[in-house]
Amino acid sequence: MRLALMLFVAALAVGCGKKSDDAKKDEPAPAPMPTEPTPTEADQPAPPEQPAQAEAPPTPEDFEPTADTEITRANMDEQLKTIEKDLGE
Repeated sequence: MRLALMLFVAALAVGCGKKSDDAKKDEPAPAPMPTEPTPTEADQPAPPEQPAQAEAPPTPEDFEPTADTEITRANMDEQLKTIEKDLGE
């Protein structure tokens, strides 16, 4: 009886080993690992910097304080010629 039990356990062990071998043959092989490392955030180039915001163009109100003190009735024609010369360049 002992011998029969040992043969039964041995047969199960051998039989189970064959099933796992068969199961391994049916499974697809794992995909090979890439040889090149994957890029990380440190490897990525920095995003382009945003251009600096240009200041708003000057408006007539920006020049009123200067115009009130520098332009008078006496030098108005001379100042106008200077401004026209500056704008013509």
